[in-house]
Amino acid sequence: MSDNMSRRQFLGAAAASGMALSGPWTAGVLGAAGSGPAPASTSFAPIRIRKVYLAKPVPTWPKPDLDIPATRLDGPGKPAAPYIIRSHMEDNKGASLQVKMRVGQPITCAKLSGLDTMLVSTAKIVDNPDVDRGCRTKITTQVPNARKLLEGYSGGLHRVIFYGDLLAGVKNLAFLQGWKVVEEV
Repeated sequence: MSDNMSRRQFLGAAAASGMALSGPWTAGVLGAAGSGPAPASTSFAPIRIRKVYLAKPVPTWPKPDLDIPATRLDGPGKPAAPYIIRSHMEDNKGASLQVKMRVGQPITCAKLSGLDTMLVSTAKIVDNPDVDRGCRTKITTQVPNARKLLEGYSGGLHRVIFYGDLLAGVKNLAFLQGWKVVEEV
């Protein structure tokens, strides 16, 4: 990402080009932010993924801007999820969208931990709680094995959320990248 480009401009350009970026873990798949295309040694076809939601932006962006999660989680050209424009939760400044994700929707949550481990789980959205702490967009989920999640959860907060059960696709991506996969549920 260019130092003179705001987060909104960068993410808008990425979305317009069909990419879904969610952090430095995209390096090697789509190319690191600001570094151009993926390395020539990449031996697989480009991956087109639907828009994703990142629960909280990385705090090292060069310019403060709006915290804007995706609203078209079903993909481009599909209806936007309902949302409320609110202030940023932690400092009550700026603007942030509180996206109301579809209750009953199966999801996949993923996070790259370190440079070599993908944490992944599947769940179903059961609520969009409105609580004044943490991130504006929150979901309550039902998981297949709550005990396993409780005992094996790692990597802190903030997962990338995809609509649908994309566990097989995440595993394929991890295999191609040489990452270890940890199923948290």
